[in-house]
Amino acid sequence: MEDNVIKSDFIIRARILSYSFTNRLDTLGAKVLGDPRNTFSKYWSFNVKVYKAEVLKTYKGYVAKDTVLIVTGINRASCGIDFTVGGDYLVYGFEKDYMGFSNIQRVATNGKLFWTNTCTRSWYFSNVEEEELLVEIEKDSYR
Repeated sequence: MEDNVIKSDFIIRARILSYSFTNRLDTLGAKVLGDPRNTFSKYWSFNVKVYKAEVLKTYKGYVAKDTVLIVTGINRASCGIDFTVGGDYLVYGFEKDYMGFSNIQRVATNGKLFWTNTCTRSWYFSNVEEEELLVEIEKDSYR
């Protein structure tokens, strides 16, 4: 848990309201960092899943709105998380999209959009997980 808390820009409790698919994150407040002529930039045109979520509680980071957009891959093969509409989750997220083999990144610009993936602890909300999270946050000031 310590590693996930340290690496995450945001940790929230969220209720999933809806989802959609897009390959135009620029319309949602993301910009590209790096040279778009880079060979790997073509991978940024793939569809992603975008969840609209109500923010129930913020544990770490600054979230500008009552609702946020959570971006993840479209399926498990692309490291995407399948959240259930109506479900409550603890979501560990990042303001930058990570692509280990590329120097191209997408970054959120509006405090309303962030990324998560299957390598985080993002999962259904549980009181046990929340208690462990609060203990971890209290160890150091991550906020």
